Amino acid sequence: MKCLAFLRFIVEQGLVAWRTTYPHNKSGTSAQADLKEVSLDASVFIALSTMASPITGVFLVPILIVVEKEKHTLQAILVSPARPIEIALGKTLTGLVYSMLTVAALIALNQGWTGDWLVSIVAILMGALAMVALGLIAGSVCHTSTQVKT
Repeated sequence: MKCLAFLRFIVEQGLVAWRTTYPHNKSGTSAQADLKEVSLDASVFIALSTMASPITGVFLVPILIVVEKEKHTLQAILVSPARPIEIALGKTLTGLVYSMLTVAALIALNQGWTGDWLVSIVAILMGALAMVALGLIAGSVCHTSTQVKT
């Protein structure tokens, strides 16, 4: 409840600041009336979708790499005809798929999509790809799963 109250406060303050900066509405409605038009569920969905995808990419991909290092299966994979770039692409695609599944689950829980489809999908994909790249770097630097978790 405290989180929802805090989010409502943030939205209210944003609307007050927006109204004082850009007074486009001459009807004299208050920020409280504008607050009713802004869906709190939409704000929470946007926040969760922008956090869930990076968290998945940053934590899942390094764990995939480090577990293979710890179990020495990475050495067996490197002996196979697959090149290291193909292995990295496989880990990248795995991270992207899990990120998109997380966002799809959030869309299902939200009971629909809010916002512009194209812009949102491009932003989520670019953010997920950047976080998966950071996860690849972290996975290549870390040697144990304890290092990844800290």
